[in-house]
Amino acid sequence: MADQIRENISNLKTVSNAYNINAYRNNTSAGITIKQKQGLLDGLGIAKMQDENGYLNVKVGFDGYNAVSTMKYPKGQPNQLIARVTENGSSFMDKQPFIRPAINATKDKALEEMQRVIDEEVKKIMV
Repeated sequence: MADQIRENISNLKTVSNAYNINAYRNNTSAGITIKQKQGLLDGLGIAKMQDENGYLNVKVGFDGYNAVSTMKYPKGQPNQLIARVTENGSSFMDKQPFIRPAINATKDKALEEMQRVIDEEVKKIMV
């Protein structure tokens, strides 16, 4: 799933900083910049598997900051924020879904692989 999300990020349409500044001044829709896109690629990660009372969970998400520093975000914009705004849109940016399509594209394959592993582990126990 993470590989498909990464591929979808790579395919996101980008705009220039100048375009976004002009959009802000004219109160029109902005887009994601190359630096924001790179921040998403760099910040995408998979957390360690956690056992929560017998339920195994793995989380895919975004961490860190991109290279776009602003007055509000002098260390760079949070990648989680940019991912959310890109996926769902906002009052200043049209949405470009990249997570939901990745989930939809890989869900069946992931379920099949999980079932295969479960079946193998059960066979080991039953022998």
